[in-house]
Amino acid sequence: MLIKTDCEDSQACPLCTLNLDIKHTDVLILSQFLRKDGCLLPRRITGLCNKQQLRLKYLVAMSQKA
Repeated sequence: MLIKTDCEDSQACPLCTLNLDIKHTDVLILSQFLRKDGCLLPRRITGLCNKQQLRLKYLVAMSQKA
């Protein structure tokens, strides 16, 4: 994963930990959370909290439509 946090072994959400404000135009960050077919990876693999996973789902959909 390209997004690195100081404490990799913690159970905290990486996006919440880094306090990132991702937009639908940040395709390099969004692409880290996608499979080759364009589907979003599940939460157990991404390690995101429910709030960030839903937000990411919305941003990926917006990015694909743009």
